[in-house]
Amino acid sequence: MMTQGEHMNVVEMRRAGWSISAIAKALGRDRNTIAKWLELGGPPPRRVATETVVDEHWAGRVAQLLEASPTLPVTSLHRLLGAEGCPASYPTLTRHVRAVHGPRRVRAGSATAAIETPAGEEAQADWSELSAEHCAWLGITPPVYCFGCILCWSRQRHWWFADSLDFHHTIEGFVRSFDALGGVPAKVRIDNMGCLVTRSHPKLQLRPPTTAFVNYYGFSVAGCWPKDAARKGKVERPFRELKESFLAEMRLDPPGSIAILNQRAVQWLDRVVHARVHRVTKERPVDRWTRERSLLASLPHLPFDTARRVSRQVPATCLVEVDAGYYSVPPTLRGQTVEVRVPTVADKSLGSVEIRHRGVLVVTHPRVAAGQSSWDPAHRAAVEHVAMNRHRRRLHVVGDDVVAPASTSTRLDLLGDFEVADIDIAARLGIIEDQP
Repeated sequence: MMTQGEHMNVVEMRRAGWSISAIAKALGRDRNTIAKWLELGGPPPRRVATETVVDEHWAGRVAQLLEASPTLPVTSLHRLLGAEGCPASYPTLTRHVRAVHGPRRVRAGSATAAIETPAGEEAQADWSELSAEHCAWLGITPPVYCFGCILCWSRQRHWWFADSLDFHHTIEGFVRSFDALGGVPAKVRIDNMGCLVTRSHPKLQLRPPTTAFVNYYGFSVAGCWPKDAARKGKVERPFRELKESFLAEMRLDPPGSIAILNQRAVQWLDRVVHARVHRVTKERPVDRWTRERSLLASLPHLPFDTARRVSRQVPATCLVEVDAGYYSVPPTLRGQTVEVRVPTVADKSLGSVEIRHRGVLVVTHPRVAAGQSSWDPAHRAAVEHVAMNRHRRRLHVVGDDVVAPASTSTRLDLLGDFEVADIDIAARLGIIEDQP
């Protein structure tokens, strides 16, 4: 549509002797459009919408969604309402939300420049902690953390939620990310993760277990300062979308567990993030990832074992302590040293504990909370049998009408302090006691 300024320029150029074709070429317009503007003698009137796209029904639906999740962005609103049949476009919905609720935030004024790397060259990884409010949205007991990993060239990403960010869960996050991305990049950039490094950036030094993991998959580690958006922003910036879009959408239907949250994260990334055109690359991440995957190093035949292993000496109670929980073993192992293997899982309450002796698996227990015990029925019966028969005494009782043979050895245990001879009591009860 022609503006007042454009109309004044056309009039001045025409008065200066410009032809209609020359004016159209200079303004980048069609010749018939310029001729129509001059014929009308002024800018055309502003268009008046004859039909309200966001009518009362859809305005009420928008208010309902924003009441359930006040931080829900317009991109999520447009996606959810579009699935319900709303005809409003994204700009129309944005104008409606701004008119009703005001602008969300102001754009940053600082200039940035993207750092591009060749395909298969680099990936970035980091942790992000979910607040107590986010955990309340999801119906999950805190703490909850998100491990993010992204390929820098294709922008293909992977999220994995867990209830800890220690060394074993961090390595498990890498293993799951490499498996989801279909290979291993040449370099992975991290910040000063204390569970992985002994000396922080710029003199980065890895811990020995980290070095073993890096050598197993065959990649190098590069460091950077924490929250360095210029160097590691490809993995940190998506965390804002994680909390503002993904978690806001999950608030409408809380998952209730970390396991379900991880399943929804994979589906949401494939449906929303990887299938849309990236604003920098101008391509879909899934299309670029298809080309980049062939340049990644192959995964090993067996994944790296991220389980935690500790040794314990079996006490007299035959209960082995792990993380303040107690797990039973057979009484034959009392006093022996056993190996306890704790597999790394996203939620400790769904994990297990494996106990081995001399390399042989003895028993597998489900994880229990601190202060609780997990008993195998066979172990309990064996321990009770040993405890009840440790000081058992033999007692042979003969009835009144039965005469015991002379060779039968019987003993009578009397409780208490009595002033009666033993032989008199035995004769009265009809019991023959062996003489020493």
